[in-house]
Amino acid sequence: GSLAQLVERFVYTEDVGSSSLSRPTIAFLFRVLERLSEAARPTDARRCAGAGAWLRRSNRMGDTCAPRIVQPCVVGALLYHQTPTRLRWGAPGVRHMADALFAAIRSRTNTGRLWQTVSDYFRAHHIEKISYHHLSPDLQTGKSVTVQASGFSNAWTCHYIRRKLYLVDPITELAQGATQAFRWSQINTLTRLSPEQQQYLLDMEAAGVGDGLAFQVFGPGLRNGYVGLGVDDPAHFPDPAQVMEFQMVAQAAHLRYCELNPVGLDQGDLSPRERQILRWIARGKSNGAIAEILRLSPHTIDTLVRRIFSKLGVADRTTAAVQGVGAGLIVP
Repeated sequence: GSLAQLVERFVYTEDVGSSSLSRPTIAFLFRVLERLSEAARPTDARRCAGAGAWLRRSNRMGDTCAPRIVQPCVVGALLYHQTPTRLRWGAPGVRHMADALFAAIRSRTNTGRLWQTVSDYFRAHHIEKISYHHLSPDLQTGKSVTVQASGFSNAWTCHYIRRKLYLVDPITELAQGATQAFRWSQINTLTRLSPEQQQYLLDMEAAGVGDGLAFQVFGPGLRNGYVGLGVDDPAHFPDPAQVMEFQMVAQAAHLRYCELNPVGLDQGDLSPRERQILRWIARGKSNGAIAEILRLSPHTIDTLVRRIFSKLGVADRTTAAVQGVGAGLIVP
C-alpha cells in the first residue's frame, strides 16, 4: 500500500505484536521514520531520529510493544514538512491520517487512553500545554467541572485545582460564550475583568504559563467543555486553518469523552407524567396553568412539582428547567 496507508496502520497500532506486521516490515518503517525526519522541522527531526534509534534497540531486544512516541513523531513529520506548501487535511495521504486519528479516538475505551491519544496529537503539532475542562450540569450544585491538564507545572496545576480557579478563570469563562477561538493574551481586550480575574492573570503570568489558544467544545445535554492549548514558541502558533483542525480533533475527543462518561440522571429517574410537567415548567407555565392543560387537580400538580424538585435536587422552577434540559430529560 501507499506510505500513508502504512503509517495509518502503524501509527495507531499500540501493540505491534497484535498486528499482522512482520519484524522486517517494522524495521522498514523504522527506516521510513528516519527518512521522514530528514524533511521535518528540527524539533521533529530529533524526535524521529531518537525514536527510530530507540525502536531499533527494542526490536533487537525482542520487545514487541511500540511506544507511544511513535505516534507524535510520524504525525509531526508528515504534517510539518519544511516545504513552501504544508500538507493539509485534504491533501493526498493526509486525509488517510485524519481518518485514522478519528478512528483512534472512537476506539478508545477509557478516558486515560483517550487523553493520551489526543495529547500525542497536539504535542506533535508543537502544543506544549494542554488543558481540558468538562462542564456538565450537576444536580446538586448547578455545575460540575472536571479538569485535565498536561504540560503545566505541578505547582500551577495543583494551585489551579485546589483553589478552584476555574470559577474565576476569565479565559474559560469567555470561551464558553465565544463563537471563535482566541489567544489567552487577548483576554484583556475581549472582556471586562473583575479584580479577582485580574489577580488570576497576574498569578498565571507569575507561574510562567505563557500564551495559548482557547475555544469551546460542545456536547449533549449542555455537557460542553473548554480546551486550552499552550504554545511556548510564538513561531509555532497555529494559523487559522490549523486552529480549525485543532477544534475538529478536540470536538471529536470531547464527544467520545461524553460517551465514556455518561451522566448519572436518565429518563427513568422521572416518570412520564413528571417529564410532561417539567416540560411545561420549562415553557414558563404556572402550576395552575399546568393543572388546566393536563386536566389534573392543582393539589396533584403541586405534589408532582415538589417530587420533581426533590429528584433533581433543586429549589426553584428555573433551575429545574435548566437541569431537565441539560440532562436531556426534556426538549423545551
